[in-house]
Amino acid sequence: MLKVYTDGGFKTSRQPQDINLVSFVSAFWCKDKELIEHITIDKTPTLQHYGNLAEFIAIELAVKYAIEQDENKIVIYTDSKTCLAWINAVNRGVYTKKGKTKVLQFATVKHQEVFDSLVELTEYIDIDIKWISREQNIIGIILEERDI
Repeated sequence: MLKVYTDGGFKTSRQPQDINLVSFVSAFWCKDKELIEHITIDKTPTLQHYGNLAEFIAIELAVKYAIEQDENKIVIYTDSKTCLAWINAVNRGVYTKKGKTKVLQFATVKHQEVFDSLVELTEYIDIDIKWISREQNIIGIILEERDI
């Protein structure tokens, strides 16, 4: 079983050449590995905040790493309650809120791609996700200290 801490964040560029792009970082940390991935995607006009997408991709990266390490279970620690709900939806095959089944509607195609990827990856690994406070998130602290 692999225990992993995940985090993500984004910064929008003020440069004119980057007006239609958003850059973010998705990262995970475990006892043997630290991965910080810098990603740039096209902006979605209606989406103002990319933090959940960055967090979601960090989880996907961690799960792929665990599978590469021949792990059969991963415990993910995140400070994102949104991602916690999304991964629980992956595991259950449905999304529930206040006891009612909901259809997940994502803000971008990239959100949907990551969700679909995680659904596929659950065929190879058991994903357990736990919420922790920001102060307990090792990779979150690392990203803040490095001003990433």
